[in-house]
Amino acid sequence: NNITCNCNTKVVWLYLKPNVSRERRREVHHFISQQGHKDLETGTLNDVPYYTNVEHEHDDDDGNDDNGQQEQEHDDDNGNTTTTPPTTSVITVQWSRKSQQRRRKQQKKRKFLSNEESSSATTTKHTTNNNNNTLCLLKKRQQEHLSAIHHIVTALKLSRPSDVGLAGIKDRQAVTYQFCTIRHRSMERLLLKQHYQQEHLTQHGMELTPLEPVSYTLNPGDLKGNAFELIVRNLQRVVTSNTTTTSSSRRLSDTTNKATTTTTTCQKSHVNEMVQLIRQSGFINFYGTQRVGDPIKDTVRPSDIGKAMLQQNFSRAVDLLLMGRQGGTTTTNNKDHHSPTTTPLQQMRQVYQTSGGSAVSAALKALGGGSRNNCSSRERTILQGLKRYGTNQPLLALKC
Repeated sequence: NNITCNCNTKVVWLYLKPNVSRERRREVHHFISQQGHKDLETGTLNDVPYYTNVEHEHDDDDGNDDNGQQEQEHDDDNGNTTTTPPTTSVITVQWSRKSQQRRRKQQKKRKFLSNEESSSATTTKHTTNNNNNTLCLLKKRQQEHLSAIHHIVTALKLSRPSDVGLAGIKDRQAVTYQFCTIRHRSMERLLLKQHYQQEHLTQHGMELTPLEPVSYTLNPGDLKGNAFELIVRNLQRVVTSNTTTTSSSRRLSDTTNKATTTTTTCQKSHVNEMVQLIRQSGFINFYGTQRVGDPIKDTVRPSDIGKAMLQQNFSRAVDLLLMGRQGGTTTTNNKDHHSPTTTPLQQMRQVYQTSGGSAVSAALKALGGGSRNNCSSRERTILQGLKRYGTNQPLLALKC
C-alpha cells in the first residue's frame, strides 16, 4: 500500500493494508525472496501505526479511510481528546549479511589493487558517523551457538537472527566470552531495557554487556584468533614399568618381558616438562564424533549432510538434518506422537517422517517453544524456513 525507505539504516518498509491475512504476507515474503534471491532478506513488524510516514489519501464523512479502518478517539487523564490511528503490519526488506560481506570483500580487493598500482599514494580508512549498531560482549555457558542467538533475539525483541553478528562459534561445554554486534539497535535503547534483557538471558546462562556504538557488523570470518584458559582437575600421571618373568621346564627356559601401567599423583615439574614438549613439537589434533559422527551408532552423519549439499541435493540435506543422528526416530514403540516417554525433538522427527516431510506446521507444533528445547534450534530454523518459503525451496530454508 505504501513504501518508506530509511536511508540511514538502508531498510525499506513496505506498509501493508490493515487486516492483511498471514497467508497473503507470506506470499509477499516469497515473492521478494524469488526476485532478490540470496541478496535480500525480509522481516515482519506488527502493530505499526498506519499513518506513520503515510499521508492521508482520503477520508469519508464517517472518519474511515479508503481501507475501511476507523480512527479511535479517547480521553486522557487531563480530559483532552486524542486520536489513535489504526495499526498495520510492515514487511522490512534489506540486504542480507552475506551480500554485505561480499561487498566489503570486493571493496577491500579494489583497495588492495589500488595500493599495488600506486604504493606511494596515501590512503585513509573509510569511516561513517552512522553508528546505528552496538558492539556487545557476550558471555555464555552451556549454550550452543544457535540457541544463544535465539535467546538474544527473544530478549532484545529483534526482527530476525541475522541481526546478531558473531565472528565465530564458541564451545558449548565452556565459559566463553566473545564480541557480538546488534544491528539497528542503539546503545541507549539497549541500556534502557537492560534489566529485562539480562533477566531473560541469565536464566539461560548468558550475559550481554553493551560496549559502544559502531557502524559495522561482525560476520563469520572476521575472527582473528582465540585465547583459551584450561582448568585440569585431579590430574594423574601414567607410569609404565617393565617386569621380566622366567619360566623353566625340563627342556628349555623362557624369558618374558611384560609392561604394566599404573597411575600416580602428577607433579608440577612433570606438567611443565610436557607443556614445553608441546610448545616445541605440537600435538596431533584429533577429530572426534563431534565433527564426523559415530559410524556405528549414527545413521545420519554430518558428512552425509555435507555430501548432499555438495551434490546440490538440498531436499536430501534438509531431510537428513531433520532426521538427526541415531536414526532420527523415537526409541519407544508407542504410536502416540506425544507420549511422555519421548522428547519434543523426537516427536517432531516422528511427525516429519510419518508425513514424508509435508506436515511442516505439525512438526513445528510438536517441537514446542524455543526456550524449552535448546538443542533443537537448527531443526526449528529449518522448519520455519520451510514454512515460510515452501517445501519446494529447501535451499532458502537452509540459508535461514
